[in-house]
Amino acid sequence: MMGSGKTGGWGYGSGAWGPGMMGGWSGPAGAGGWFMQWIWILGFLVIGTVIVLIIILTRRRGGNKNSPANAMEILRSRYAKGEISREEFHTIRKELQ
Repeated sequence: MMGSGKTGGWGYGSGAWGPGMMGGWSGPAGAGGWFMQWIWILGFLVIGTVIVLIIILTRRRGGNKNSPANAMEILRSRYAKGEISREEFHTIRKELQ
């Protein structure tokens, strides 16, 4: 007799495939509780990995904005605009090199 008793059938007490006396779809002795915990942990790991990859890719794409080459470009543009004098330009350029 399939599914007629408390311990018979496929659902561990339900009579078919549905939840039974053993705590739902968990199978014998609540094994599904551990399975669901691992699913949650795996989900958080996947989401965390995606977030880390997005951060890494956006930092690489943006480049290093504090590089000496960028500082020289800023210095040259400030000198070209007349914001600094020739002496200031040469002093700052020596410090950057």
